[in-house]
Amino acid sequence: MADTFMRALSERRSAQGLDLLPGAAQDILLVVSELVTNSIRHTAGPCLLSLRADDDTVRISVHDSSRALPEFFAPDPTRIGRHGWEIINQLCSRVRITPDPDGKLIEVWLPISP
Repeated sequence: MADTFMRALSERRSAQGLDLLPGAAQDILLVVSELVTNSIRHTAGPCLLSLRADDDTVRISVHDSSRALPEFFAPDPTRIGRHGWEIINQLCSRVRITPDPDGKLIEVWLPISP
């Protein structure tokens, strides 16, 4: 779904004479993968993914059924795994986590304009 979204966004922007920031599509696919994987691994399900684009950013939203907040670990190049939040926070211009009665909503914004 994210790949199809990014292909359509790239085509639409190209038709408007606009480029994507180099590497933006790959970064967005990586962040989607990290967020959805975390939701699947750490909650009982279900998971809802949403992607929206404006002129400068793509917002990725993932809602899951757990109210537990993600764990943040200090960077450690010797640690195997658990680097997802590190990656997300490096790539995203903004991160917001909103608990709600049915779980939590995680929203992240990635820049797409050069």
